[in-house]
Amino acid sequence: LDNIDELNAIRTLSDDLLSSVQANERFTVETYQLPQYIALFMNSESSKLSEPDVSLGLQLGTDKDAILSAIGEDVRIDTPFLEMSQADWTQRYDVGSANGALFDTDWKLPNKEVVEVEVEVEVEVEEGESDDVEASEDGDEDELDSNEESASEVTYIDAPNEGKDLDTALEPVTLAGTLPVGTTAVWVNDYQLLKFEPGDQRWEYIASREFDSIEEGENVYDIYAETDLEDKQLIDTITINFEPKEFLDDQEEEEKTQEIEAENLAAVGLPVRENANGDTLTLRLVTSQSPPEYAQIAEMIQSQWEKLGVAVQIEVLDNVALQERVKLRDYDLLLFGQNLGYNLDAFPYWHSSQAGESGLNLSQFKNFVADSLLEKARSDSEQDRQETLSELQVIINEQTPAIFLYSPTYYTAFSNDVMYTELTHLSTTSDRLANIQQWYANVSRNFDEEVGVATFMNWLGNQFKL
Repeated sequence: LDNIDELNAIRTLSDDLLSSVQANERFTVETYQLPQYIALFMNSESSKLSEPDVSLGLQLGTDKDAILSAIGEDVRIDTPFLEMSQADWTQRYDVGSANGALFDTDWKLPNKEVVEVEVEVEVEVEEGESDDVEASEDGDEDELDSNEESASEVTYIDAPNEGKDLDTALEPVTLAGTLPVGTTAVWVNDYQLLKFEPGDQRWEYIASREFDSIEEGENVYDIYAETDLEDKQLIDTITINFEPKEFLDDQEEEEKTQEIEAENLAAVGLPVRENANGDTLTLRLVTSQSPPEYAQIAEMIQSQWEKLGVAVQIEVLDNVALQERVKLRDYDLLLFGQNLGYNLDAFPYWHSSQAGESGLNLSQFKNFVADSLLEKARSDSEQDRQETLSELQVIINEQTPAIFLYSPTYYTAFSNDVMYTELTHLSTTSDRLANIQQWYANVSRNFDEEVGVATFMNWLGNQFKL
Protein backbone atom coordinates (compact mmCIF):
# COMPACT_ATOMS: atom_id res chain seq x y z
CA LEU A 1 0.00 0.00 0.00
CA ASP A 2 1.48 3.34 -1.10
CA ASN A 3 -0.51 5.40 1.41
CA ILE A 4 -0.30 3.04 4.38
CA ASP A 5 1.04 5.77 6.70
CA GLU A 6 -2.16 7.79 6.14
CA LEU A 7 -4.51 4.96 7.12
CA ASN A 8 -6.13 4.44 10.50
CA ALA A 9 -7.34 0.89 9.74
CA ILE A 10 -7.28 -1.76 7.04
CA ARG A 11 -10.50 -3.71 6.64
CA THR A 12 -9.29 -7.12 5.44
CA LEU A 13 -5.67 -8.10 4.98
CA SER A 14 -4.86 -10.37 2.07
CA ASP A 15 -2.03 -12.88 2.32
CA ASP A 16 0.34 -10.72 0.28
CA LEU A 17 -0.18 -7.72 2.60
CA LEU A 18 -0.26 -9.52 5.94
CA SER A 19 3.48 -9.84 6.58
CA SER A 20 4.29 -6.25 5.58
CA VAL A 21 1.54 -4.79 7.80
CA GLN A 22 2.59 -7.00 10.73
CA ALA A 23 6.12 -5.58 10.36
CA ASN A 24 4.83 -2.00 10.43
CA GLU A 25 5.05 -0.65 13.99
CA ARG A 26 2.15 1.76 13.37
CA PHE A 27 -0.34 -1.10 13.18
CA THR A 28 -1.73 -3.84 15.36
CA VAL A 29 -3.09 -6.84 13.44
CA GLU A 30 -6.17 -8.57 14.86
CA THR A 31 -7.54 -11.98 13.85
CA TYR A 32 -11.13 -13.14 14.08
CA GLN A 33 -13.38 -16.03 13.10
CA LEU A 34 -16.91 -16.02 11.76
CA PRO A 35 -19.50 -18.81 12.31
CA GLN A 36 -18.49 -20.07 8.89
CA TYR A 37 -17.01 -23.22 7.37
CA ILE A 38 -15.73 -24.25 3.97
CA ALA A 39 -16.74 -27.71 2.80
CA LEU A 40 -16.80 -29.98 -0.21
CA PHE A 41 -20.50 -30.76 -0.63
CA MET A 42 -21.43 -34.08 -2.24
CA ASN A 43 -24.58 -34.11 -4.33
CA SER A 44 -26.49 -37.12 -3.00
CA GLU A 45 -28.57 -37.20 -6.19
CA SER A 46 -25.49 -37.83 -8.31
CA SER A 47 -25.54 -41.44 -9.50
CA LYS A 48 -21.81 -41.71 -8.86
CA LEU A 49 -22.19 -40.73 -5.20
CA SER A 50 -25.28 -42.80 -4.40
CA GLU A 51 -23.37 -45.44 -2.42
CA PRO A 52 -22.48 -44.34 1.14
CA ASP A 53 -19.09 -46.07 0.95
CA VAL A 54 -18.10 -43.86 -1.99
CA SER A 55 -18.46 -40.65 0.01
CA LEU A 56 -16.83 -42.35 3.01
CA GLY A 57 -13.84 -43.35 0.89
CA LEU A 58 -13.50 -39.81 -0.49
CA GLN A 59 -13.54 -38.37 3.02
CA LEU A 60 -10.89 -40.80 4.29
CA GLY A 61 -8.77 -40.05 1.24
CA THR A 62 -8.74 -36.27 1.78
CA ASP A 63 -5.66 -34.86 3.50
CA LYS A 64 -7.19 -31.84 5.24
CA ASP A 65 -4.04 -30.93 7.14
CA ALA A 66 -2.04 -30.67 3.91
CA ILE A 67 -4.73 -28.46 2.39
CA LEU A 68 -4.85 -26.12 5.38
CA SER A 69 -1.08 -25.87 5.49
CA ALA A 70 -0.91 -24.99 1.80
CA ILE A 71 -3.47 -22.17 2.00
CA GLY A 72 -2.32 -20.77 5.36
CA GLU A 73 -5.37 -21.73 7.43
CA ASP A 74 -5.24 -23.45 10.81
CA VAL A 75 -8.83 -23.89 12.10
CA ARG A 76 -9.72 -27.37 10.91
CA ILE A 77 -13.40 -28.39 10.84
CA ASP A 78 -14.78 -31.95 11.02
CA THR A 79 -18.41 -31.16 11.87
CA PRO A 80 -20.75 -28.40 10.63
CA PHE A 81 -22.04 -27.84 14.16
CA LEU A 82 -19.48 -25.26 15.17
CA GLU A 83 -20.36 -25.01 18.87
CA MET A 84 -19.30 -28.63 19.34
CA SER A 85 -15.75 -29.70 20.13
CA GLN A 86 -14.15 -30.44 16.78
CA ALA A 87 -11.60 -32.73 18.46
CA ASP A 88 -14.34 -35.23 19.30
CA TRP A 89 -15.06 -35.83 15.61
CA THR A 90 -11.58 -35.71 14.08
CA GLN A 91 -11.33 -37.72 10.86
CA ARG A 92 -7.93 -39.19 10.03
CA TYR A 93 -6.46 -39.18 6.54
CA ASP A 94 -5.95 -42.84 5.63
CA VAL A 95 -5.46 -43.86 1.99
CA GLY A 96 -5.57 -47.57 2.82
CA SER A 97 -8.92 -47.32 4.60
CA ALA A 98 -10.24 -45.06 1.82
CA ASN A 99 -9.46 -47.67 -0.82
CA GLY A 100 -10.94 -50.32 1.47
CA ALA A 101 -14.23 -48.42 1.57
CA LEU A 102 -14.24 -47.97 -2.22
CA PHE A 103 -13.42 -51.66 -2.70
CA ASP A 104 -16.88 -52.47 -1.28
CA THR A 105 -18.65 -50.34 -3.90
CA ASP A 106 -19.59 -50.96 -7.52
CA TRP A 107 -16.53 -48.98 -8.62
CA LYS A 108 -13.60 -51.33 -9.27
CA LEU A 109 -10.04 -50.73 -10.35
CA PRO A 110 -9.59 -51.95 -13.94
CA ASN A 111 -6.09 -53.40 -13.35
CA LYS A 112 -7.06 -55.74 -10.53
CA GLU A 113 -4.19 -58.15 -10.93
CA VAL A 114 -1.80 -55.33 -9.98
CA VAL A 115 -3.58 -53.27 -7.39
CA GLU A 116 -6.21 -55.56 -5.92
CA VAL A 117 -6.14 -59.19 -4.86
CA GLU A 118 -8.69 -61.22 -6.73
CA VAL A 119 -9.63 -64.52 -5.09
CA GLU A 120 -10.94 -67.27 -7.29
CA VAL A 121 -13.17 -69.88 -5.69
CA GLU A 122 -13.44 -73.24 -7.39
CA VAL A 123 -16.55 -75.31 -6.75
CA GLU A 124 -16.03 -79.05 -7.04
CA VAL A 125 -19.06 -81.18 -7.76
CA GLU A 126 -18.65 -84.65 -6.36
CA GLU A 127 -20.38 -87.71 -7.70
CA GLY A 128 -23.97 -87.76 -6.65
CA GLU A 129 -24.23 -84.00 -6.41
CA SER A 130 -24.86 -83.31 -10.09
CA ASP A 131 -28.60 -83.81 -9.78
CA ASP A 132 -28.71 -81.26 -6.97
CA VAL A 133 -26.73 -78.79 -9.06
CA GLU A 134 -29.04 -79.26 -12.05
CA ALA A 135 -32.04 -78.81 -9.80
CA SER A 136 -30.51 -75.62 -8.46
CA GLU A 137 -29.95 -74.33 -11.99
CA ASP A 138 -33.50 -75.18 -12.94
CA GLY A 139 -34.69 -73.25 -9.91
CA ASP A 140 -32.75 -70.06 -10.72
CA GLU A 141 -35.78 -68.45 -12.33
CA ASP A 142 -37.95 -69.22 -9.31
CA GLU A 143 -35.28 -67.76 -7.02
CA LEU A 144 -35.15 -64.54 -9.06
CA ASP A 145 -38.91 -64.22 -8.87
CA SER A 146 -38.69 -64.70 -5.10
CA ASN A 147 -35.99 -62.05 -4.77
CA GLU A 148 -38.00 -59.57 -6.84
CA GLU A 149 -41.01 -60.17 -4.64
CA SER A 150 -38.89 -59.67 -1.51
CA ALA A 151 -37.39 -56.44 -2.84
CA SER A 152 -40.85 -55.06 -3.54
CA GLU A 153 -42.05 -55.61 0.03
CA VAL A 154 -42.79 -52.52 2.09
CA THR A 155 -40.04 -51.60 4.55
CA TYR A 156 -40.77 -49.58 7.67
CA ILE A 157 -37.19 -48.71 8.75
CA ASP A 158 -35.56 -45.85 6.88
CA ALA A 159 -32.78 -44.92 9.34
CA PRO A 160 -29.97 -45.53 9.91
CA ASN A 161 -28.36 -46.41 6.56
CA GLU A 162 -31.71 -46.15 4.73
CA GLY A 163 -32.94 -49.14 6.70
CA LYS A 164 -30.22 -51.51 5.51
CA ASP A 165 -28.04 -53.47 7.95
CA LEU A 166 -25.22 -51.35 9.35
CA ASP A 167 -21.67 -51.80 10.62
CA THR A 168 -20.66 -48.92 12.88
CA ALA A 169 -18.16 -47.89 15.53
CA LEU A 170 -20.28 -44.97 16.70
CA GLU A 171 -23.20 -44.79 19.10
CA PRO A 172 -25.89 -43.82 19.92
CA VAL A 173 -27.63 -45.05 16.79
CA THR A 174 -31.11 -43.69 16.09
CA LEU A 175 -33.53 -46.16 14.52
CA ALA A 176 -36.55 -44.59 12.85
CA GLY A 177 -39.15 -45.22 10.21
CA THR A 178 -42.77 -45.23 9.14
CA LEU A 179 -45.72 -47.38 10.24
CA PRO A 180 -48.74 -49.19 8.83
CA VAL A 181 -51.92 -47.12 8.76
CA GLY A 182 -53.84 -47.37 12.03
CA THR A 183 -50.88 -48.33 14.24
CA THR A 184 -51.74 -47.90 17.92
CA ALA A 185 -48.54 -49.20 19.56
CA VAL A 186 -44.92 -49.90 18.55
CA TRP A 187 -42.31 -52.25 20.01
CA VAL A 188 -38.60 -52.62 19.33
CA ASN A 189 -37.90 -56.18 20.35
CA ASP A 190 -39.69 -56.43 23.73
CA TYR A 191 -39.61 -52.70 24.52
CA GLN A 192 -42.73 -50.64 23.85
CA LEU A 193 -42.08 -47.09 22.65
CA LEU A 194 -43.71 -44.99 25.35
CA LYS A 195 -43.48 -41.71 23.44
CA PHE A 196 -45.45 -43.10 20.50
CA GLU A 197 -49.08 -42.05 20.35
CA PRO A 198 -51.75 -43.41 17.99
CA GLY A 199 -51.86 -41.24 14.93
CA ASP A 200 -48.11 -40.57 14.84
CA GLN A 201 -46.78 -41.28 11.37
CA ARG A 202 -43.21 -42.02 12.47
CA TRP A 203 -41.34 -43.72 15.30
CA GLU A 204 -37.84 -43.37 16.76
CA TYR A 205 -35.70 -45.51 19.03
CA ILE A 206 -32.26 -44.72 20.47
CA ALA A 207 -29.80 -47.63 20.55
CA SER A 208 -27.21 -46.62 23.13
CA ARG A 209 -24.84 -48.23 25.59
CA GLU A 210 -26.07 -45.71 28.15
CA PHE A 211 -29.53 -47.29 27.97
CA ASP A 212 -28.20 -50.86 27.52
CA SER A 213 -29.95 -51.00 24.15
CA ILE A 214 -26.85 -51.77 22.09
CA GLU A 215 -23.84 -53.93 22.83
CA GLU A 216 -20.64 -54.90 21.12
CA GLY A 217 -21.19 -57.33 18.27
CA GLU A 218 -24.39 -58.12 16.39
CA ASN A 219 -27.60 -56.42 17.50
CA VAL A 220 -30.89 -57.46 15.89
CA TYR A 221 -33.84 -55.07 16.21
CA ASP A 222 -37.28 -56.43 15.36
CA ILE A 223 -39.95 -53.76 14.89
CA TYR A 224 -43.50 -54.71 15.86
CA ALA A 225 -46.71 -52.75 15.31
CA GLU A 226 -50.16 -53.22 16.77
CA THR A 227 -53.39 -51.93 15.21
CA ASP A 228 -57.01 -51.94 16.29
CA LEU A 229 -57.60 -54.85 13.95
CA GLU A 230 -54.48 -56.92 14.61
CA ASP A 231 -52.34 -57.88 17.57
CA LYS A 232 -48.58 -57.28 17.71
CA GLN A 233 -47.14 -58.02 14.23
CA LEU A 234 -43.49 -58.05 13.04
CA ILE A 235 -43.17 -55.36 10.32
CA ASP A 236 -39.41 -54.96 9.80
CA THR A 237 -35.94 -55.95 11.06
CA ILE A 238 -32.49 -54.39 11.01
CA THR A 239 -29.13 -55.75 12.19
CA ILE A 240 -26.52 -53.37 13.55
CA ASN A 241 -23.03 -54.73 14.04
CA PHE A 242 -21.45 -52.47 16.65
CA GLU A 243 -17.67 -52.57 16.99
CA PRO A 244 -16.59 -49.64 19.20
CA LYS A 245 -13.38 -47.82 18.41
CA GLU A 246 -10.31 -49.37 19.94
CA PHE A 247 -8.65 -46.95 22.34
CA LEU A 248 -4.88 -47.19 22.22
CA ASP A 249 -2.40 -45.93 24.77
CA ASP A 250 -0.17 -43.02 23.74
CA GLN A 251 2.66 -45.22 22.45
CA GLU A 252 0.32 -47.49 20.49
CA GLU A 253 -1.49 -44.48 19.05
CA GLU A 254 1.81 -42.92 17.97
CA GLU A 255 2.93 -46.18 16.33
CA LYS A 256 -0.41 -46.51 14.54
CA THR A 257 -0.23 -42.92 13.33
CA GLN A 258 3.31 -43.40 12.01
CA GLU A 259 2.25 -46.57 10.22
CA ILE A 260 -0.68 -44.84 8.51
CA GLU A 261 1.43 -41.81 7.58
CA ALA A 262 4.07 -44.07 6.02
CA GLU A 263 1.40 -45.88 4.00
CA ASN A 264 -0.08 -42.56 2.88
CA LEU A 265 3.31 -41.37 1.64
CA ALA A 266 3.96 -44.64 -0.16
CA ALA A 267 0.57 -44.65 -1.91
CA VAL A 268 0.71 -44.11 -5.67
CA GLY A 269 -1.77 -43.02 -8.29
CA LEU A 270 -4.24 -45.67 -9.41
CA PRO A 271 -6.13 -46.16 -12.67
CA VAL A 272 -9.59 -44.60 -12.62
CA ARG A 273 -12.24 -46.90 -11.18
CA GLU A 274 -15.01 -48.26 -13.39
CA ASN A 275 -18.37 -49.91 -12.83
CA ALA A 276 -19.82 -52.91 -14.64
CA ASN A 277 -21.20 -50.64 -17.38
CA GLY A 278 -17.77 -49.24 -18.16
CA ASP A 279 -18.50 -45.82 -16.64
CA THR A 280 -15.55 -44.20 -14.89
CA LEU A 281 -15.61 -42.69 -11.40
CA THR A 282 -15.03 -39.18 -12.75
CA LEU A 283 -16.56 -36.43 -10.63
CA ARG A 284 -17.35 -32.84 -11.62
CA LEU A 285 -16.13 -30.39 -8.96
CA VAL A 286 -17.55 -26.89 -9.21
CA THR A 287 -16.27 -23.89 -7.25
CA SER A 288 -15.96 -20.10 -7.28
CA GLN A 289 -13.23 -17.83 -8.64
CA SER A 290 -13.23 -15.97 -5.33
CA PRO A 291 -11.45 -16.50 -3.06
CA PRO A 292 -8.55 -17.85 -5.16
CA GLU A 293 -7.82 -20.46 -2.48
CA TYR A 294 -10.83 -22.44 -3.71
CA ALA A 295 -9.12 -23.28 -7.00
CA GLN A 296 -5.96 -24.29 -5.12
CA ILE A 297 -7.97 -26.58 -2.81
CA ALA A 298 -9.75 -28.15 -5.78
CA GLU A 299 -6.43 -28.96 -7.44
CA MET A 300 -5.08 -30.52 -4.25
CA ILE A 301 -8.18 -32.70 -3.89
CA GLN A 302 -7.83 -33.72 -7.52
CA SER A 303 -4.23 -34.78 -6.84
CA GLN A 304 -5.00 -36.58 -3.56
CA TRP A 305 -7.85 -38.60 -5.03
CA GLU A 306 -5.61 -39.98 -7.77
CA LYS A 307 -4.41 -42.37 -5.05
CA LEU A 308 -8.00 -43.63 -4.78
CA GLY A 309 -8.59 -44.21 -8.48
CA VAL A 310 -10.99 -41.24 -8.61
CA ALA A 311 -10.77 -38.59 -11.35
CA VAL A 312 -11.89 -35.00 -10.74
CA GLN A 313 -12.89 -32.46 -13.39
CA ILE A 314 -12.57 -28.94 -11.98
CA GLU A 315 -14.75 -26.00 -13.07
CA VAL A 316 -13.90 -22.59 -11.56
CA LEU A 317 -16.81 -20.26 -12.32
CA ASP A 318 -17.65 -16.59 -11.94
CA ASN A 319 -20.40 -15.67 -9.49
CA VAL A 320 -23.24 -15.56 -12.04
CA ALA A 321 -22.40 -18.93 -13.60
CA LEU A 322 -21.84 -20.49 -10.17
CA GLN A 323 -25.21 -19.33 -8.84
CA GLU A 324 -26.95 -20.89 -11.83
CA ARG A 325 -25.16 -24.21 -11.35
CA VAL A 326 -25.96 -24.20 -7.64
CA LYS A 327 -29.62 -23.44 -8.34
CA LEU A 328 -29.85 -26.43 -10.71
CA ARG A 329 -27.66 -28.60 -8.44
CA ASP A 330 -25.65 -29.31 -11.60
CA TYR A 331 -22.52 -30.77 -10.02
CA ASP A 332 -21.20 -33.87 -8.29
CA LEU A 333 -19.10 -31.85 -5.84
CA LEU A 334 -19.34 -28.22 -4.78
CA LEU A 335 -16.53 -26.44 -2.93
CA PHE A 336 -18.23 -23.60 -1.09
CA GLY A 337 -18.71 -21.85 2.25
CA GLN A 338 -21.69 -21.51 4.59
CA ASN A 339 -22.31 -19.07 7.45
CA LEU A 340 -24.45 -20.24 10.38
CA GLY A 341 -25.35 -16.74 11.55
CA TYR A 342 -25.63 -15.39 15.08
CA ASN A 343 -27.61 -18.34 16.46
CA LEU A 344 -25.53 -21.09 14.74
CA ASP A 345 -28.67 -22.53 13.16
CA ALA A 346 -27.85 -25.45 10.84
CA PHE A 347 -31.50 -25.99 9.82
CA PRO A 348 -31.33 -24.00 6.53
CA TYR A 349 -28.38 -26.07 5.32
CA TRP A 350 -29.24 -29.63 6.31
CA HIS A 351 -33.03 -29.99 6.64
CA SER A 352 -34.63 -31.93 3.76
CA SER A 353 -37.15 -29.10 3.21
CA GLN A 354 -34.21 -26.94 2.10
CA ALA A 355 -33.15 -29.28 -0.73
CA GLY A 356 -33.98 -28.23 -4.28
CA GLU A 357 -33.63 -24.96 -6.17
CA SER A 358 -35.06 -22.69 -3.50
CA GLY A 359 -33.05 -24.01 -0.55
CA LEU A 360 -29.50 -23.98 0.80
CA ASN A 361 -29.17 -27.74 1.28
CA LEU A 362 -26.27 -28.00 -1.18
CA SER A 363 -25.78 -31.76 -0.73
CA GLN A 364 -29.47 -32.57 -1.28
CA PHE A 365 -29.16 -34.33 2.09
CA LYS A 366 -32.44 -35.93 3.19
CA ASN A 367 -32.80 -37.84 6.44
CA PHE A 368 -36.04 -37.89 8.42
CA VAL A 369 -34.30 -38.42 11.76
CA ALA A 370 -31.91 -35.55 11.06
CA ASP A 371 -34.91 -33.38 10.20
CA SER A 372 -36.54 -33.96 13.57
CA LEU A 373 -33.25 -33.32 15.40
CA LEU A 374 -32.64 -30.08 13.49
CA GLU A 375 -36.13 -28.94 14.43
CA LYS A 376 -35.58 -29.93 18.05
CA ALA A 377 -32.22 -28.10 18.26
CA ARG A 378 -33.97 -24.80 17.54
CA SER A 379 -35.89 -24.93 20.84
CA ASP A 380 -33.47 -26.92 23.03
CA SER A 381 -31.82 -25.61 26.15
CA GLU A 382 -28.02 -25.30 25.88
CA GLN A 383 -27.41 -28.69 27.53
CA ASP A 384 -30.07 -30.49 25.51
CA ARG A 385 -28.83 -28.82 22.34
CA GLN A 386 -25.38 -30.36 22.76
CA GLU A 387 -26.92 -33.84 23.04
CA THR A 388 -29.12 -33.20 20.01
CA LEU A 389 -26.17 -32.00 17.94
CA SER A 390 -24.15 -35.08 18.98
CA GLU A 391 -26.93 -37.30 17.63
CA LEU A 392 -27.00 -35.24 14.45
CA GLN A 393 -23.25 -35.56 14.00
CA VAL A 394 -23.48 -39.36 14.25
CA ILE A 395 -25.91 -39.28 11.30
CA ILE A 396 -23.64 -36.89 9.38
CA ASN A 397 -20.71 -39.27 9.96
CA GLU A 398 -22.76 -42.21 8.69
CA GLN A 399 -24.09 -40.45 5.58
CA THR A 400 -21.03 -38.24 4.78
CA PRO A 401 -22.95 -35.58 2.80
CA ALA A 402 -19.89 -33.31 2.77
CA ILE A 403 -16.21 -33.17 3.63
CA PHE A 404 -15.81 -30.32 6.11
CA LEU A 405 -12.46 -28.57 5.74
CA TYR A 406 -11.85 -25.40 7.73
CA SER A 407 -13.21 -22.18 9.20
CA PRO A 408 -11.44 -19.19 7.59
CA THR A 409 -9.34 -16.83 9.68
CA TYR A 410 -9.71 -13.14 8.87
CA TYR A 411 -7.15 -10.39 9.52
CA THR A 412 -7.79 -6.70 10.09
CA ALA A 413 -5.40 -3.95 11.20
CA PHE A 414 -5.72 -0.80 13.33
CA SER A 415 -3.22 1.99 13.67
CA ASN A 416 -1.96 2.63 17.18
CA ASP A 417 -3.83 5.94 17.40
CA VAL A 418 -7.21 4.16 17.21
CA MET A 419 -8.63 2.69 20.42
CA TYR A 420 -11.20 0.05 19.48
CA THR A 421 -13.37 -2.54 21.18
CA GLU A 422 -12.61 -6.25 21.21
CA LEU A 423 -13.71 -8.18 18.11
CA THR A 424 -16.19 -10.72 19.49
CA HIS A 425 -19.56 -12.23 18.55
CA LEU A 426 -19.11 -11.54 14.85
CA SER A 427 -21.32 -13.08 12.18
CA THR A 428 -20.17 -11.05 9.17
CA THR A 429 -17.03 -9.03 8.47
CA SER A 430 -19.01 -5.78 8.85
CA ASP A 431 -19.87 -6.71 12.45
CA ARG A 432 -16.45 -5.55 13.56
CA LEU A 433 -17.89 -2.00 13.20
CA ALA A 434 -20.91 -2.76 15.40
CA ASN A 435 -19.45 -0.86 18.38
CA ILE A 436 -17.71 1.87 16.42
CA GLN A 437 -19.44 4.52 18.57
CA GLN A 438 -17.20 3.35 21.43
CA TRP A 439 -13.97 3.81 19.49
CA TYR A 440 -11.85 6.87 20.15
CA ALA A 441 -8.59 8.44 19.13
CA ASN A 442 -5.51 7.85 21.22
CA VAL A 443 -4.13 11.38 21.67
CA SER A 444 -1.63 12.98 24.06
CA ARG A 445 -2.02 16.36 25.84
CA ASN A 446 0.92 18.82 26.14
CA PHE A 447 1.30 22.35 27.60
CA ASP A 448 1.77 25.24 25.26
CA GLU A 449 5.32 26.56 25.12
CA GLU A 450 4.56 29.61 27.31
CA VAL A 451 2.63 27.56 29.91
CA GLY A 452 4.33 25.38 32.53
CA VAL A 453 3.28 23.20 35.44
CA ALA A 454 3.47 26.12 37.95
CA THR A 455 1.18 28.26 35.79
CA PHE A 456 -1.30 25.43 35.54
CA MET A 457 -1.35 24.81 39.30
CA ASN A 458 -1.93 28.52 39.97
CA TRP A 459 -4.84 28.50 37.54
CA LEU A 460 -6.28 25.39 39.14
CA GLY A 461 -6.13 26.95 42.62
CA ASN A 462 -8.00 29.98 41.39
CA GLN A 463 -10.78 27.76 40.11
CA PHE A 464 -11.43 26.39 43.60
CA LYS A 465 -11.60 29.95 45.06
CA LEU A 466 -14.38 30.94 42.69
